[in-house]
Amino acid sequence: MEEKACPYCAETIKAEAIRCKHCQADLSSTASTQAAKPISLGKILLWIVLLPIIAFGALMIFGAMPDNSSRKSSGLSSGSSSSPRADQQVWLDSSAIGCMTLSDLGSALDHYSRAEYTAWAEITGSRYCFRQSDVDANISWTVMQVRGDHMQIGLKIASEYSKNPDLGKLNYWTLSNWALFTRPSALPTAAPELSTNPVKLKVGSKSKPATFAAPVRTTADLSTPIKRGVSIGAVVQVYQLDAGMARISKDGQPPEWIIPEMLEW
Repeated sequence: MEEKACPYCAETIKAEAIRCKHCQADLSSTASTQAAKPISLGKILLWIVLLPIIAFGALMIFGAMPDNSSRKSSGLSSGSSSSPRADQQVWLDSSAIGCMTLSDLGSALDHYSRAEYTAWAEITGSRYCFRQSDVDANISWTVMQVRGDHMQIGLKIASEYSKNPDLGKLNYWTLSNWALFTRPSALPTAAPELSTNPVKLKVGSKSKPATFAAPVRTTADLSTPIKRGVSIGAVVQVYQLDAGMARISKDGQPPEWIIPEMLEW
């Protein structure tokens, strides 16, 4: 028969005893308490290990979820779920708006989400903003840069600039999800040709002081990288015309070519 020591008086008693024959102590509660201790400790250790893992998993899940609040807040339709990239040619959803500054764009979207349409129209109708619904839907834009849910666009292709020179004098911020990556199917697939001399220039013509930093290239080829921008306030003179481009540098100087529609003459 197995024996054990009484935890109260240390006398030897049978292992199955629930009351000590020496000190009459109740051993039943002691046995259950002693049995429960290792179980409680085990649970504590288990939770210590699991809690950081559960917390980390929750952060990973919620952190990976896309935040579409800024797109939904405008109350306007979205054009595409893909992300545009710099130097990419895109078209815009018909509900798109663009502003020269992110501040004006944010204010316009905020007014629209609050149904304050008069204030929205005042901002988007200014010379520093545009509404795509008021613009030739056939125009394609060049993405200048992308910042999160926003992209900066401009008319940097000669054939697109010629459709709306006034609009092409500025760059605009708009929502990235308004970008369309294929020409809308309802529009013709062939881009109109650019006139060889669209503003009726001739050699010797001088521009008005530049209000826009028109891009200058080293050749008349539009695929040539941009060398610099015309200085604001500068007056340029035409020394040669070729393929719709105007040379603004004299013979003997490094060649510089611009799209003439980007300046006023």
